[in-house]
Amino acid sequence: MTPAGKVTTLYSFCSKAKCADGNSPEAGLLLATNGNFYGTTKFGGVGPCVIGTATGCGTIFEITTEGKLTTLYTFCKEGGECSDGAEPEAPLIEGTNGNFYGTTFYGGNSNSAGTVFRITPAGKLTTIYSFCSKTGANCPDGAYPTAGVVQGTDGNLYVTTSGGGGLESGAKEDSTECGGVLDVLKAKENFHEAFDLWLFCEAEDGEGPEDSPVQAQASAPEPSVSSSSNGTGNFYGTASGGGANLSGTVFEITPSGKFILVYSFCSNAKCADGAYPNAISEGTDGNFYGTTAGGNGNSACPSLNGCGTVFEITPGGTLTTLHSFEKSDGQDPVSTLVQATNGVFYGTTFFGGASGDGTVFSISTGLGPFVRTVPTMGAVGSTVMILGTDLTGASAVSFNGKAAAFKVVSATEITATVPSDATTGTIEVTTPGGKLESWPFQVL
Repeated sequence: MTPAGKVTTLYSFCSKAKCADGNSPEAGLLLATNGNFYGTTKFGGVGPCVIGTATGCGTIFEITTEGKLTTLYTFCKEGGECSDGAEPEAPLIEGTNGNFYGTTFYGGNSNSAGTVFRITPAGKLTTIYSFCSKTGANCPDGAYPTAGVVQGTDGNLYVTTSGGGGLESGAKEDSTECGGVLDVLKAKENFHEAFDLWLFCEAEDGEGPEDSPVQAQASAPEPSVSSSSNGTGNFYGTASGGGANLSGTVFEITPSGKFILVYSFCSNAKCADGAYPNAISEGTDGNFYGTTAGGNGNSACPSLNGCGTVFEITPGGTLTTLHSFEKSDGQDPVSTLVQATNGVFYGTTFFGGASGDGTVFSISTGLGPFVRTVPTMGAVGSTVMILGTDLTGASAVSFNGKAAAFKVVSATEITATVPSDATTGTIEVTTPGGKLESWPFQVL
């Protein structure tokens, strides 16, 4: 889709017999360092599936910008207990080792509570953790991840689960319904053990985190992970329910596991501040931006106390409602906002709009253009993709002040080589229109 709204369909799933190419993709796409996109489908694929559907347990695929799709892996293709996982719902990430990581909602061990997996670009999959593996009531290590994994600046993997977490003292509800865990997987190339950072449903911290945590940045763009805007590398995320008003929360967790409740939604009359948040992303100003599925008090959407909102929240918890949906412009936003390199945020709604079948929207908050890197970490001598707008005529690229060799590929892409004297810090691109900065790039 162009910024002006022209849509081109690249691929329609279930184009092959018995949906061997996949069915029902629920996650966004990952742009990998090779320039292709990678994603998952919740259903479809070849072979039997013993969990819930006759159309397969899901796939992992690669697709080019021209729409050529390759199915890399089919889950549970050999039947049994789906030890390799089933029904992935979350986007993939590309690790610093060049492999991809993700989660499945079901499958794994006999409890079928989901997995974390690693897959090579060639399609070799390794299950690195099966949830509900620890002894104790209600899956103390978590169950049913709906979010993908995040690779922290320490190289480890972080993931939230929508259920499990055991029943801790002071829990307000049965944690099989409202639980969830933020797990840290001590996993770089190989995985050994999972350590729980926080068990949800304690007091008013929220219930069922359904999206990946965001590790705050140190100074500029890229809506996923890196260091920290306050120098701590803390993680921020949302829980879709729970909190003081049972309408969801924004939370902060330190790498050592200290939990901080940042905000409880529906704190204003008629939930004017929103209710039931989706995932948040960090903007170039260091604040977080997101959407809520309900709230704003609009009577057009009574079931969720409104049609949803777009919000901005500071790390300290000051929330500003940027937009309240009115159904005609969208209803029930479900996606994570993406800040494009022109500084504008883009998102989607599930319902509403002229046809009632959802919208794509943009919202400007006055933030300026920037560049982002793919990947966000790399070793000296590696090639980095730098994305932006109006990059034609770029005259210099530097990594934390150190000049780098580069090539202008197009008006929106530059490739650069990490210089031998580079250190962790922002990448700066000098263009005829001025200098553009990235999030801090971590030199490995």
